[in-house]
Amino acid sequence: AYDAARTAFERLAEADRRAVQEALVWTGDYNGTIGTTFGRRTFEALQAVQRRAKAPADGILDERARAGLLAAAAREKTAAGF
Repeated sequence: AYDAARTAFERLAEADRRAVQEALVWTGDYNGTIGTTFGRRTFEALQAVQRRAKAPADGILDERARAGLLAAAAREKTAAGF
C-alpha cells in the first residue's frame, strides 16, 4: 500500500503535494516538514484522514477526498485566525 500511495502522491503537481501536506498539518494529522516528498509520516497522516472518513486506509486520496481534506484545513485555518 505504501508504494502505491507514494506513486499516487508523486503524480500530483508540486503545488498540490505541498497543499496536501499543509492541510495535513492543519488537521493535526501530520507533524513534519512541508515539502513535496512522500514519506512514512505523510502515509500515516493520509491513512488517519481516511480512517476518520471511514474510507479504506490505503493512503491514496482521490479528488473528492483531497477536496475534503483541503476544506477541513481551510476551516481550521479560519478558526485559528489565519
